[in-house]
Amino acid sequence: MGNERSIKKVNFEDIQQIWKNNQPILLINTLSDSEQNCLIKRTVSVKDEVRLINEYIRKPSIKIIVYGKNTSEISPYKKIEQLTSLGFYNVFLYPGGLFEWLCLQDIYGYEEFPTTTNELDLLKFKPISAFTFRLKDID
Repeated sequence: MGNERSIKKVNFEDIQQIWKNNQPILLINTLSDSEQNCLIKRTVSVKDEVRLINEYIRKPSIKIIVYGKNTSEISPYKKIEQLTSLGFYNVFLYPGGLFEWLCLQDIYGYEEFPTTTNELDLLKFKPISAFTFRLKDID
């Protein structure tokens, strides 16, 4: 544990504040290719991600926020590890992911929690229940 880097985390208010102040930032998601339809507004397009990373490699101080589908996803941690190994040091995790963002959007509205499209089926982004999943395996 002593050699592990701690992962810096942000919450939804941090993302909102960045937008309000129009701060330069890369918002990167780790959802699968088939789940790229609905994303948090200003998320880097998957097709532009490599180009932008290569563009900013000389500016390792750029703030980067990584998010996944939900709190149970491992892929954001892998992406953060990849980015920090490239020399980026202002890399943050939004642990709630798209699921939290969509739930907040459902409660507080699109203006406060904008996305690239309107998603009605929020539950397809929810974490898999470890307890329920394991009970199914026992049967």
